[in-house]
Amino acid sequence: MKARVSPQKSRSGCNTCRRNKIKCDEHKPQCHNCVSRGIECGGYIRVFKFKEIKSARGGRAKSISNSDDADLIQLQPSDSQLSQVFRHAAQSITRKTYERLVLEQHLARKGKNPQLASELETVLKEYGSKPKGLLCPQRTSDPSVSEEQGQFLFGAPQPPYPFAKYLRTQFVLNSFDGCTSNVLCVYVASHLNPWRREVVPLVDKYPIIFNLLGMIVCSHLGAKNPQIKAMGLEFKVRAYQQLSHGLAKNLFPNDICLLSCILLALDEFWDNKSRADLSHLRSALYFVDRRLRSTTQDPRFQFLLSAWQYMRVISRTTLLNPGLCFRSAYQPRLVSDGYAIDHILGMSQELFAILDSLMDVIELVKNVPEHAYPQNLIEKVLGLQAALVRWEPPKNGMELWTPEEVTDHEATAQSYRYATLILLQNAFPQVKRYLAPRELSLKVREELSTLRLSGGASVVIHVFPLFIAACEAFTTAEKDWFRTKTAAVFDAIASNNIKVLSSVMAEVWRRKSLLRAQYELQNVFLAPDDHLLSGLKSYASWFAVAADWKIDLFVG
Repeated sequence: MKARVSPQKSRSGCNTCRRNKIKCDEHKPQCHNCVSRGIECGGYIRVFKFKEIKSARGGRAKSISNSDDADLIQLQPSDSQLSQVFRHAAQSITRKTYERLVLEQHLARKGKNPQLASELETVLKEYGSKPKGLLCPQRTSDPSVSEEQGQFLFGAPQPPYPFAKYLRTQFVLNSFDGCTSNVLCVYVASHLNPWRREVVPLVDKYPIIFNLLGMIVCSHLGAKNPQIKAMGLEFKVRAYQQLSHGLAKNLFPNDICLLSCILLALDEFWDNKSRADLSHLRSALYFVDRRLRSTTQDPRFQFLLSAWQYMRVISRTTLLNPGLCFRSAYQPRLVSDGYAIDHILGMSQELFAILDSLMDVIELVKNVPEHAYPQNLIEKVLGLQAALVRWEPPKNGMELWTPEEVTDHEATAQSYRYATLILLQNAFPQVKRYLAPRELSLKVREELSTLRLSGGASVVIHVFPLFIAACEAFTTAEKDWFRTKTAAVFDAIASNNIKVLSSVMAEVWRRKSLLRAQYELQNVFLAPDDHLLSGLKSYASWFAVAADWKIDLFVG
């Protein structure tokens, strides 16, 4: 009887499981581990090796360079006969072109999914058959969508082919101006947007700025068009090289270094990896401290401090990483770009300072049993709760904005206040509740229901209150509303991390239902927002889900 031969496995696993050092079932094309955890599978690396071929002269043929600086699309082998041999071998073995194999290996070395090579090849060929005048974002043709929605509801610009320098420059600058800069600022008026006003003019003076903008444009548009995201690899590699060289030679001012770190950190958060690389955000702390110590600060770049504050504090709320804590005698808790409505914090400057202080306390007790919390920390939390309850949005300095914009920003700030109260009360059961978490969740829902997803640019910072409140939803109607609202926010701002947050929300709801049912079997009947269900250290909390799935969340 012939022995049954089991299918051979790679014994290495997909890129995502290998990076997280967990066992992979090696299912193709996507492993079940990644699918069940709701994250993108990184695919499998397949490296094809060919035997070395001697040239007609008996010497070794020249090798084909596959360095980072080589063109990813056009191969230029030094020997035409050798090139033909490789091409025929590649096609016969893999049914893929030699160019396709080189692109796959390049993406694999960079930790990207090699399957993006086929999507990249397809979109480039499609673009080659289209008019090349389409460099600006497309406006929607749906008559039910108003003109003011155009700045968010966009069709991703097609990338220039074959990456001619002029067309590439136009693609990056037009896409950043028309799309990406909108999600970095809460202002409707484009002339107030500091990313347009201060950053874009620096492209000619500092080439690294262009590569950073190209990187962040491709990362942003790649949320809806993965093939465009793969094109940002070249920009990112060049930006890394230029920043490293500039720091070594002291070529860049402090503000340019800070800007670089912020954009590189944002690209990491948008990259939808299971584990976030915080090195750039931590590096930004050094340049922030240098700016605060300087007596000759350039006022044009004050907005970078609030951009850094937003990313740092939002990251702390879910990552609970003490490495993001910042202490400086020169830095007050309250950080703003100088306007009554900050370009990214909106009216929530003071709320972010309170949230930052709250995370200091939560980080101190994250590994401490709830019954053993020190009394002095609980008293500090009571003071933070009182500050949140008393908080009111500012009333002065609103001349630059229309009444509709002011109303939108007030509602957004109130949603942040309620979401922060949810976080505080779920982390500290010793604190008497101002309102139950589900009531606070409904308050967030009421505030966000009044906001426009278009025209009112505050939508770009709705992710945090939306996610925190959604985890407290109980009825089917409540869950459906948050599910629909989350999808609408993603359509409006195309932030790639929202996809993971949606999966975590669904898992929180599933766990709460399961946990509540288990308690009922023991004749213990709990309210939907009982601390046993909603507590930060509960099995059903988003914090526990992220820990079990071994993922990092960015709720901004």
